Amino acid sequence: MGSASRSAILSPTISRRSSIRRCFGAFRQRINERRYERGGKGSGGRKGWGFPNLFLGLGKCVECGATLTYESAGGRRKNRRTLVCSAAIRNQGGCTNRKQHFYPAVESELIRTLSLLDFSRLIATPRANFDRGAELSSEINERLDQQRRLLESFTSKTPEIVLQRVATLGTEIGDLRAELRAHNEKAGIAEALQDRDNYAEFLNLITRMSADMGEDERFALRARLAQEFRRLIDEMVGDETGITVRLKPAPHQRIEFRLEDHAIQSMTVWSREASHPEYPANAMRPFWSLTRDELFGGADLIGMFAQFTRAAA
Repeated sequence: MGSASRSAILSPTISRRSSIRRCFGAFRQRINERRYERGGKGSGGRKGWGFPNLFLGLGKCVECGATLTYESAGGRRKNRRTLVCSAAIRNQGGCTNRKQHFYPAVESELIRTLSLLDFSRLIATPRANFDRGAELSSEINERLDQQRRLLESFTSKTPEIVLQRVATLGTEIGDLRAELRAHNEKAGIAEALQDRDNYAEFLNLITRMSADMGEDERFALRARLAQEFRRLIDEMVGDETGITVRLKPAPHQRIEFRLEDHAIQSMTVWSREASHPEYPANAMRPFWSLTRDELFGGADLIGMFAQFTRAAA
């Protein structure tokens, strides 16, 4: 039988095998994703491993959006623990972002950074009554706009009723601003009390990590610490050079840390202009940044932020 005849006979078989391999690859990828979601192998949630991944469910790939999964190499590299795009490992999904982020450095750097201070004090976290603050800001902007239009059209022949309306708007704006200040102060007090308790619990868990304890107790401790990280962190986006860690945002601000070369390199506060006509739908922009040396230099970060805010205003 000629080679052409054999190729014609074997072609369907080869095609079926290729199809089976593709199906098996897709099935294996889905199994790994299910294991990740349920806390199985590679996820960092298995009890026998002492809950090794404190950032379970927080990481994602900047290229494809897949989760950053926890990988622990065996053999000679068994201490090589990394976070890597789940779609990139073993060529699953074909993601080009194959950067392996050294997990011990990620954990130690974020523990050290978030232990510096209660970062929620830099930005107001959303509360149930936060919408009232946005409503007051909107009403103030609306009256300011009305007042501006009336003043722009002002002439020597402007009727007295228009002047009275301008004065009335000024009074209303003053009253609304006073209400907004009172609202923000009241909300800030409630936030401070709750955040102080949360921060104290976070520091307590960090302190206990160095103590001697059994496997079950350590698993429970690290599981609680993982919950604290989920309370603080919104997402961790991995790219080819590092990880951007975004804390839970307020409606008008958020904090980001940039981790490269196994270390936090900077902190940036992003802010949304409250007086913008499209607030709170307007985009955030970088507002205040600190280098690593400034962040860990022992400075009064709360005081520095307050001074910067006053200067910017």
